[in-house]
Amino acid sequence: MGGLSIALSYRNPIGQDSVIATAGQRSSSDVFRRVQLSLPGTWDALIGLPPDAASPTVQALGVLDVGLILTVLLFTLLVRMAKARERAQKVASSTSAELAHRSLHDQLTGLPNRDLIFDRAGHMLARSKRDLAPLAAFYIDLDNFKAINESLGHATGDHLLRAIALRRWSPVRASDTLGRVGGDQFVVLADAISINEGPDPIARKLLGAFAQPFSGLKPGTPLRVSATFGVARGQRDSAAELIRDAGIALNAAKSTAKGRCLYFEPETQTAARGRLDLELDLRMAVEQNQFVVYQPIFRLHDSSPAT
Repeated sequence: MGGLSIALSYRNPIGQDSVIATAGQRSSSDVFRRVQLSLPGTWDALIGLPPDAASPTVQALGVLDVGLILTVLLFTLLVRMAKARERAQKVASSTSAELAHRSLHDQLTGLPNRDLIFDRAGHMLARSKRDLAPLAAFYIDLDNFKAINESLGHATGDHLLRAIALRRWSPVRASDTLGRVGGDQFVVLADAISINEGPDPIARKLLGAFAQPFSGLKPGTPLRVSATFGVARGQRDSAAELIRDAGIALNAAKSTAKGRCLYFEPETQTAARGRLDLELDLRMAVEQNQFVVYQPIFRLHDSSPAT
């Protein structure tokens, strides 16, 4: 029907109207009728009829035409809203997955971070207990990494850490975990398949992998680094105990010589506890002025103690 005009609008919760779609030419002399639509939110259709459409029959036909047009507009709008909602859900799902990945992976290297390492260590312990299978945790610390940062810069140090993450670690299988716990320290969790013949072969291979030079880090020459390992084998009550014992073995190895591998033994923990207790006792003695300076006095002519 000629002369009709339609304006479809939406009022948001704060009371602002937004015109969503229009059809036809509106005139100031038109007779307007407002129709509120039964949709979520406040939707209005403003229908304009020409003044010569005074007959109720003509107006009814006009409104019928308008109803058909509105039906098409609403169908189009609902389709767009459904697609927009689907896109929003996909974006939200993708964002959620990305945030979950970031929360469990190291931002610099992309390797599993401390939280994910402990989680996988817990699952590995559960499988080992169920299947009576061997397992081992290798705690790895780069030797002289501080010197690399100080001499070549932190950017080179970061590049080295990323290169370590990207290197093809032949000893590490798909069922194992290589992760970064922080700084220049890494952890390898190896299950029964990898250490079926014991942890010695994988320890030697890991030491050999670190010994291979890293190219493209130091101008003009490949960069060679070494690493020290601490290894904890067998069952533990928790992932924290397994990683802790590997760390104790690492510290014991570094206290004697770098570039080597040392296995955790109960005596290792006893010695580490003894050193910690001694350090705490010495600190307390200093704070409480318990040290006494003793300086003996001797006679020069016969080296006998002076009375």
